[in-house]
Amino acid sequence: MNNEFAKIIKTDELRFKYAKGMRDIVGKEIHKYHEIFFFLGGDAVFISENGKTPLSPDTAVIIPKDTFHCFTVIGNDCDYIRCVYNFTEVRELDEIINKVCGRVRLIRSEKITAEFSELCGLAEADIPHLERDILLKALFARLLTTLSLTDGDETSYTAFTPLTTNVLKLIAKNRGSSLSAAEIAAELCVSVSHLEHVFKRDMNIPLHKYVLEKRLVRAKRMIFEGVSTAEAAAVCGFGDYSGFYKQYKKYFGAAPSSSKTG
Repeated sequence: MNNEFAKIIKTDELRFKYAKGMRDIVGKEIHKYHEIFFFLGGDAVFISENGKTPLSPDTAVIIPKDTFHCFTVIGNDCDYIRCVYNFTEVRELDEIINKVCGRVRLIRSEKITAEFSELCGLAEADIPHLERDILLKALFARLLTTLSLTDGDETSYTAFTPLTTNVLKLIAKNRGSSLSAAEIAAELCVSVSHLEHVFKRDMNIPLHKYVLEKRLVRAKRMIFEGVSTAEAAAVCGFGDYSGFYKQYKKYFGAAPSSSKTG
């Protein structure tokens, strides 16, 4: 018996999950909400565009929305224990959210560990929903305050291979346009098969999927800023609007027009 579990508290503004095993969000390396992740146990590696690093127990990971990242479980999924806060906007806390979630950071602190322990207790407690939801927001506000006062990230990342580093620079330079693997390989003077193999090994995501997600995220941001959906699709390399619409809705769970309001 592996004793997997998932305790979830969900309000209009916050989603908190305390879980062991049962990874339920796989394949969404860039998402539309901020995430504060707390690693409790198992054998896992965190990957972002900064590089990759093994996770130690009691490590908090701050991941801004629209930021590539993934967690790779090396050992048994059943040993993978974590807490996760997902959120976009929270009334009266937007200013401190913007401060805390400005960049990817990994933080270890006894105070943060104690606060997440209290959150785990809340997730397991049998109390009325209203009181539980109020406590969840109060503990979230306290956690944000602690994170805002905690020194910066001192994590040592393992650097990607020079090839992957150059691929990331090339994609960033082209701002999410429709670069094919063949075009990238030609620019960097390597074979397509070697390029795709090295990138997947380093980033834990196929190259074409990474490029597609970056393009979709850029299109979403442009639409939110007031650009028409058709223009955003064209700028981000989607020649066929119907294809863009289907891919956008599949990835974000809503039509492109919904991004005009957030």
